Order: sequence, then structure tokens, then C-alpha cells
Amino acid sequence: MRRKSFVCLPLSKNSSSPYVMKSPLPIQKAKEAALLLQEALDFHQALDFEGEKLISTDYLFGKARGQMFGILVCEDKEGNEVTLKAFSGQYDGAWLIPGWVGPVADPSSFDQIVRESNTLLHELTDKITWGKSVDSPMLVQQRKALSQSVLLELYSLYKFR
Repeated sequence: MRRKSFVCLPLSKNSSSPYVMKSPLPIQKAKEAALLLQEALDFHQALDFEGEKLISTDYLFGKARGQMFGILVCEDKEGNEVTLKAFSGQYDGAWLIPGWVGPVADPSSFDQIVRESNTLLHELTDKITWGKSVDSPMLVQQRKALSQSVLLELYSLYKFR
């Protein structure tokens, strides 16, 4: 029996559920493309199913729980329908997978910012977790401010063409 690669969340214009994504755009083609993607991932058990099939979906059943996938159905300059596939962040450490949209930020710049801030963030987290001191509220605020600052710096790398 094959494992399901992921669950396709419903898209709706009318739902009041906080777990349902609402879209102001037409959704039927995207729903159909998402279901086809899910079938292809389940059948081929690889993200690069249109190519060499080297990027296994096994990663989805380990530490990657929560990996997000997206579909965008659009038109190119000539009016041809194009379906774009994307995943959030990295997939098993990979920024680029053939057949998928690339990242919105330069991977080396992104990694550099994360590397530079991770040590301090982890130090603050450890002090908060293990310290139990009078300084904890101040450290929590300091960590929150640093996290927000790092996020803004990462967001500034985003480029959309």
C-alpha cells in the first residue's frame, strides 16, 4: 500500500473555517492541478517525477512533517496556461528541484543571514529555557526583537519576477 504524500487542503470562497484557505481568484483549475500533483507524488514517490526521480517523498514521512506545497495556474506572455509547482523553504536541504519554482530569495544570502543570527538566537533560547532567572522576561523580549529583525532581513531578500 502506498503512503499518501500529503493532504490537499480545500480551497473555498465561502467557508468560515479558519483551516480553509480563502481565495479571491478562480480556484477550480488550481484544485484540479493540486489533486493531480498529489496523485503524481503518491504514484512516483518522487518530487522530480517528471525527470530522474531522485528526490524521494520519503522525507515527508520523517522530520519534514508540515512541508507545504502550492500550485499556481496562470498564463504566460503568449496566453498559454502554465501550472507552477512550489514547496516552502527547502525540501530535505535542497533549494532547487527540477520542475519546481525556485526560491524567492537568493539561497546563499538567506543561509548567511540565518548562520549569522542562529548562534545568538540559540544562546538566548538556552538562557530562557535553562536559566529561570529574573532576567527571563527581558531575554524573551530580546529574543523576540532579534527574531523579528532577522525575519525582516530575510523578507528583504524576496524577489518576484
